[in-house]
Amino acid sequence: MKTDILIVGSGCAGLYCALSLPRDKKITIITKSDVESCDSFLAQGGICVLKDAQDYEAFFEDTLRAGHYENDKTSVEIMIRSSRDVINELISYGVDFQKDAKGNLSYTKEGAHSEKRILFHEDITGREITSKLLAAVRKLSNVTILEHTTLLDIIERDNRDMTRAISPLKRFFNGRMSLLRRWKLILPFLPREVLVDYISIPQISDI
Repeated sequence: MKTDILIVGSGCAGLYCALSLPRDKKITIITKSDVESCDSFLAQGGICVLKDAQDYEAFFEDTLRAGHYENDKTSVEIMIRSSRDVINELISYGVDFQKDAKGNLSYTKEGAHSEKRILFHEDITGREITSKLLAAVRKLSNVTILEHTTLLDIIERDNRDMTRAISPLKRFFNGRMSLLRRWKLILPFLPREVLVDYISIPQISDI
């Protein structure tokens, strides 16, 4: 089996990545369960966005404080300044964020945020966003989604950059071992072992 780009995980990050990649690339998304059994579908809280230029400094400080000032500041800046474009793109995919009586987007305050800058959909924002992204991905002829497919091994050649030189990839699918060759790898997640020792996320999130 051959693919140009392999995306491991079918949550928001993986789906949004697939939608952002060139249409002339053959993309394969693998997920170890069905596509709806992921953290993104379970997320209840909203998504933060820069409301206006005056909110930038407070948004930046709130984010740094929430990360105990260990954040990469360049990444935080990119996240904040690109947030409005991301929201507009999500809306273009059909995401229905809460609106007020006049039809304007409604904002609420959550977590470490000092201002109302959170967009949401009822209490199932994750399901709303992920389901609309999934519907958009399923319309793409260059994307294949393989459910119940687990990444087992990454085999590196000559100790070179794995995104350019790994070949092959062993894949366990329906009781058979398969190989994926000549591809670029995208891992839109961080292994839980890197973050904390004890967490309460669903078992499906274990890798």
